[in-house]
Amino acid sequence: MDTLRTPPETPQHLHEICQLVLQQIGDTAIVYADRDGAVRGWNAGATALLGYEAAEIVGLHVSQLYTKADRLAGRPLEALQVAGSRGQFDDEGPRLRKDGHPLAMHTTTYGVRNAAGDLIGYALVMRDVTTQRETEQKLHDSERRFQLLVGGLTEYAIFMLDRNGIVTSWNPGAERIQGHKAEDVVGQHFSLFYGDEDRRGGKPFRALKTAAEIGRYEEEGWRQRKDGSQFAAHVLIDAIHDESGEVVAFATITRDITSRHRAARALRESESRFQLLLESITDHAICTLDPSGIVTSWNASAERIMGYTATEVLGEHFSIFYGEAERKEGRPFRALEAARRDGRCAEEGVRLRKDGTAFAAEVVISPIRGEAGQFTGYAKVTRDISERKHREFAEAANEAKTRFLAHLSHELRTPLNAIIGFSEVIKSEIFGEIANKRYVSYGGDIHYSGIHLLNLVNDILDLSRIEAGKLEPMPERVDVNALAEKAMRLFDGKAAAKQVRLELAPGEEVHEFVADERMVYQCCVNLLDNAIKFSKPNTCVALRVTRDAGWLRIIVADQGYGMAESEVPIALLPFRQLDSLMTRSTEGAGLGLSLVKSYCEIHGGGIAIRSAVDAGTEVTLRFPYPGGKKHTLSVA
Repeated sequence: MDTLRTPPETPQHLHEICQLVLQQIGDTAIVYADRDGAVRGWNAGATALLGYEAAEIVGLHVSQLYTKADRLAGRPLEALQVAGSRGQFDDEGPRLRKDGHPLAMHTTTYGVRNAAGDLIGYALVMRDVTTQRETEQKLHDSERRFQLLVGGLTEYAIFMLDRNGIVTSWNPGAERIQGHKAEDVVGQHFSLFYGDEDRRGGKPFRALKTAAEIGRYEEEGWRQRKDGSQFAAHVLIDAIHDESGEVVAFATITRDITSRHRAARALRESESRFQLLLESITDHAICTLDPSGIVTSWNASAERIMGYTATEVLGEHFSIFYGEAERKEGRPFRALEAARRDGRCAEEGVRLRKDGTAFAAEVVISPIRGEAGQFTGYAKVTRDISERKHREFAEAANEAKTRFLAHLSHELRTPLNAIIGFSEVIKSEIFGEIANKRYVSYGGDIHYSGIHLLNLVNDILDLSRIEAGKLEPMPERVDVNALAEKAMRLFDGKAAAKQVRLELAPGEEVHEFVADERMVYQCCVNLLDNAIKFSKPNTCVALRVTRDAGWLRIIVADQGYGMAESEVPIALLPFRQLDSLMTRSTEGAGLGLSLVKSYCEIHGGGIAIRSAVDAGTEVTLRFPYPGGKKHTLSVA
């Protein structure tokens, strides 16, 4: 006996033997799926029966093998749920081959559990029962006709017709539903059960002709009772043949489906109202999923956002909206699990449109429950948030720029203040006369350059705050005439050096007004600086202050080189200078007019520029004046 023994097999060896055995079974499809229903194993029999190679089907959901109708009815999920809870589920029905051809199959789904009793997947054993079912169907049809004819079912009107449509038998159910007694109807043509319009249209005769030609006629429509009232009926007419194949009679079965018809109509109306509501929502893609994730409804906004039409997406698994990497990670299944467990799953991420383009999406998945609290599926709402994400990114970038500029200005101001201070000491010879006056001149140049650089740093920081919407005016009472005179005095030396005459025309009726004094002063300084910079020798730069209709106006005019009307908008942009010989030969960062415009707008005012080439420029600033309708600032 010892010579017949074989050494114990290792688990790995047993696994390899099992795999070989499964691959040798060619007339039975054996499929292994993980706990989410994704195919993980596929034998040669499955390839032979269903046409898929293992590499083509592994990773797809088992619902791929079901018809769209079965997917919409939730049959794949039912099979997995029952097998998971009871250990086994048997059903028969059409399964789809790779070429789309349906195949009648008997499927047994087993729940696979590990040694600890945890569900780890499913095994599906599928057999082709097409021939068997065809035979059984023929036998069933024969038995069904016999049973229905001889049974005393009162919920069905069962009667026989001869080959010409004359009633030859009448059961109690027919009397209850149609209202006719047997003695009144036997011998009459069955067309009396139809309305006048159907009789004139020849519908009864077409029904018999169809039954005679193809063996059966089936329809749902309206029929007429003895009292003239109508009811919704499901009608089945079967042709009865003799041994030679000739039609000798017809078996007719009529069922009153009025209540079902009314319920279906009410349901359609309810669904229509619900669909109209969904279609009215234009910025959210709304769809419903069955418990396994199959799409069962799709609104117009979903088509607009995702690119799929309802016909294309209904019956498909919602994981098609995810990228390949997320599908492999099982993210769609985890989202459904979280929604069912927690009552809601909300997330932001990237989703795919039909054309493959990605977009930022906000997705909310919620479970749907029936009146009795039973779980029936999911509602999924998707919103395209690409614009919001772009805006958030731009705001973050702008905030980072503001922080950088603030830090930069702080780092620059400290050494600049030292440079300006010490150069002032040298320029003014505070600690005694300097023998070589060239050093004094150099000190003056350093002082001027330091002041210029400090002003540029302040201008850039102000511009950054304006762009971020964080520059707020600090209102106080401002004597605009004194402020204008102070600004004019600042440029006495520069104007004299360029042989430009300065004129100030203060407002006689202008008193104090409420504004940010620093900003108004900077506006005057920037305008005067520009006017002198672009003036011709022996010309005049004038500053006037006027008031009218609730506005205070500060006007600076020069007789300089001017600019074309088309160049005015460019001059108002930050860091932009006109491309002319004169502007290229002058210093400046191109921030002056841009800041002036922003300072005016912050106060609720504005700027207007009139200019012509070689005819000078006039710039008018408007600020709200006390008593005017536009005046909004006040001193706390």
